[in-house]
Amino acid sequence: MKLLQEKTIKKMTGEDLFSRIDREIKAVGKIKILFMNITSAAELFSFFSLILGFSLFLLLTLFILNSALFKPALALTVGLNFIMYLSYRDTVNRYKKRLMADNELPAILETFVSGLSVGMPVENIMRYIVENKKGYMKEIIQEALYKADAGMALSLSLEEAAEKSLSKYFQRAVKILIKTSETSQGLAEQLEELLRDIEEDRINEKTAKASVLDNVIAIPVLIGFFIPLIVFVVFPFIVSFSNIFGR
Repeated sequence: MKLLQEKTIKKMTGEDLFSRIDREIKAVGKIKILFMNITSAAELFSFFSLILGFSLFLLLTLFILNSALFKPALALTVGLNFIMYLSYRDTVNRYKKRLMADNELPAILETFVSGLSVGMPVENIMRYIVENKKGYMKEIIQEALYKADAGMALSLSLEEAAEKSLSKYFQRAVKILIKTSETSQGLAEQLEELLRDIEEDRINEKTAKASVLDNVIAIPVLIGFFIPLIVFVVFPFIVSFSNIFGR
């Protein structure tokens, strides 16, 4: 469903935003938003425009005919558009994180490091991964190998795989792997540095989540401990103090 032309959408959103969203949706394959399966940025913005147009028409009609229903309808419209955005964002985020699930990407990068350290060519390491590993990374590398076997340059097939993965870590890994001026040992050292960066990012992410959790826990503690303390200890003291001066 494309109600709007890509050229029109790009003028409204900007080329960069449209391209990024289109790349994300096509990498995922499809995103279910409400009752529609969205397969491109053009479909996403067309569907959003349809829902927004219908919502505005409904709001205007209610404002004229029954103003009492205007506020509930407005809240419903805002909520509906927020749900649409969350559906899109959540699907893309889960897709991006899948390579980090079960330590999958770091394990594959360690395989590359081990192979490069003993002088194995990148393509041979990829074939080893396809034959001996499981998971999303194996499928991505397998697809890159299929394209290379069909005549595409290995570096180009890896770049396409990196773009489709939506993983900033795998994209960095591919940039390292396709360097033709580096020795195998040099590539291995750079991948090891990338692995250290990944681990550092994961530690920082866990620390940030722990900080948020501490703040969330602090609210029940405040309600459950300090407020009763004020009621049962401080308040009687204030009353007694007031009685002394009130005599």
